Amino acid sequence: MEEYSEKMLEVGKEVLTAMSMSLGLKNERELEERLGDEIDVGLRVNFYPPCPQPDLTLGLSSHSDPGALTLLLPDDQQIAGLQIRAPVSTNEYSTQGRLQGDWVTVQPQPDAIIVNLGDQLQVVITLYIITINININITSP
Repeated sequence: MEEYSEKMLEVGKEVLTAMSMSLGLKNERELEERLGDEIDVGLRVNFYPPCPQPDLTLGLSSHSDPGALTLLLPDDQQIAGLQIRAPVSTNEYSTQGRLQGDWVTVQPQPDAIIVNLGDQLQVVITLYIITINININITSP
């Protein structure tokens, strides 16, 4: 578990570097520097198995992640339970034709990591991004 945590910390730093570069910040380590020297890594393992009656089961309620980044590794079955709220803009509909503010299910991709931007990251680059609300929906098999 320790080795896995160290590797995920490296991935997180690479994501912050890529974001710093894409935002045109003064150097590639800008976001990492703004977050400070003490990067706290927490490892949590959640498993949400398929449920035959998902309408009778609670997932996780709507929330935003309090940290800077959350790196999610979907399970091997690629069960789609994570949802995000479509961002609200000046247009009534998003580019995908969904109503703004609707919950949208994130479709897991094989060998991909899902990156959630958290509240701490919003604080350090508030001019560029806003965090989104996420939801965990229990799904049927």
